[in-house]
Amino acid sequence: MVAVQIKRLLFLLAFTLLPVAALVCIDPPGAIPAENVTNEEFLQLYFQLSLHDHGPRDFNIVQFYPNAGVVDENAVLFIIKAFDDEGIRPEGDGFKSIIRLRSKTLLMGFESCFISLPTLHKRWPLNKPEANLIIRHVRLSNPRDTLAVTIDGVISFNPSDFKRAAQRVKKVGGVWDGDTN
Repeated sequence: MVAVQIKRLLFLLAFTLLPVAALVCIDPPGAIPAENVTNEEFLQLYFQLSLHDHGPRDFNIVQFYPNAGVVDENAVLFIIKAFDDEGIRPEGDGFKSIIRLRSKTLLMGFESCFISLPTLHKRWPLNKPEANLIIRHVRLSNPRDTLAVTIDGVISFNPSDFKRAAQRVKKVGGVWDGDTN
């Protein structure tokens, strides 16, 4: 019975988040003309605004790493997704389901922006956007503890994928876990 209620809750949550993902991909009227900012500035600001979390204790840190240049296929959008884990066992299936749902929602929002916003696709022309998004899922109570990663469009709870994601972020000049290397 509890499993059915959790599934219904997750479905309802996913259903309510989809319109939010669609709304963030609309060009706002009266926005600063796109020609007045560099590609890197535009992409950094756009992703910070469109992919941040609105929850009081769940949040996203969004960083764009252009690598050799913003049109480079190796550029990475890195999101650290912190989950409020108070009173929840992170090892449980329910928490993993929440991580999967939130990751899929972020991934769908990111991909849909490239489809519906020509300005974005013009500034960062990607053939396969999910290959350039890395999401690191951490607990709010201990942000150094990686719970899962989303890399190449796949959600993984495997530590070897954590290392692979960390290497990719560091390769483009990013910081994975508070380190400075």
